[in-house]
Amino acid sequence: MSYSYSIPFSGTHGSIVIGKKGRCIKNLKDEFGVEIRSMVPLQCNSLPYFLVEGEERQVHLAALKVFSLLSQSQARAEKHLRDDNAEMVTMIHDLNQENDELKTENIIDKPDELCGIGCSKCYACISGGTSPCQTLA
Repeated sequence: MSYSYSIPFSGTHGSIVIGKKGRCIKNLKDEFGVEIRSMVPLQCNSLPYFLVEGEERQVHLAALKVFSLLSQSQARAEKHLRDDNAEMVTMIHDLNQENDELKTENIIDKPDELCGIGCSKCYACISGGTSPCQTLA
């Protein structure tokens, strides 16, 4: 008796199940004695999926392994996103610090020049400098 089970996946996560030159999917087929195929969805808003067919117990065991591999791929992708996010936060923090230092230098070194950001931030408007505010002109 043949049994089938569908396992949807998104993005490139399915490549971990297929493996280089199809080795992983071939090993899964051999290990569990099942047929595993990567399927294209019939509907445009559906996800691609793996179709596992064979004896029910073996299909479930193979499906668990496939889910495990997909989870590993998703965990790696999430870690990369977290690392990239942390790097961007550090870059933004550094840029903000540099910007604050430049503003401070401009106010100290050139007290009568406008900062160029606007009347609520320029030195002339904040401290009553001798230069008139150019943003309202």
